[in-house]
Amino acid sequence: MPPPSTTSTPSTSPPVVLVRQFQTVRPYSGKTSWKLFCDHFCRVAKVNSWTTPEEQIQFLMLSLECAAAEVLRDFDGTQPTAVDDLWQHLAHRFGGVDEMREAMREFDARRQSDTESLVEFEQALRSLYKVAWPTASSETRDASLKRRFEEGLLSPELTQYLRLHCRDLTFEQTVEKAHIYHSTTDGTKPKKAIRFMAESDADPNVLLINHLKSI
Repeated sequence: MPPPSTTSTPSTSPPVVLVRQFQTVRPYSGKTSWKLFCDHFCRVAKVNSWTTPEEQIQFLMLSLECAAAEVLRDFDGTQPTAVDDLWQHLAHRFGGVDEMREAMREFDARRQSDTESLVEFEQALRSLYKVAWPTASSETRDASLKRRFEEGLLSPELTQYLRLHCRDLTFEQTVEKAHIYHSTTDGTKPKKAIRFMAESDADPNVLLINHLKSI
């Protein structure tokens, strides 16, 4: 009698089906910053793998509503540059002069806050200048950033140091010198002395009252 067969039939497992979850673009009506909407749309497009201009322009046009949708009048979405053209339409309609003027005002009044590092202050100035003067030459941009950086620093000692020793340096070189100065002097600052009030320094009336309470 032949031995029983040990060959087992391979079990067939059901195929794994991956369901792709698409992210939804928040509609844009023009009441908020078009730049924030642009950043949001680009993030969603990357997650959803909208890589072709045809996909991007289709979903971008569908995400506009109310006043923002008015820019679609007579707009040709079949052109190869349709995506860039539509962003320019939105920038012109909801950004433009008012946004630039606001950035100019903020740049001229910008100061380093108490909780702001040199890196954060530098980046804030760069961002404001880019919006306020997008077509400025590199020389003009460098000189303006250097001036605003030195004048807006929280430390008057650092401002004086940069004005004396960094006159002929570029903006990036000036920022680097500021980092070196800050890291060097920060460790040499004397610690604040804490003076405990002796009993003889206190108000005699207060000492008398405390003494009576203890009795």
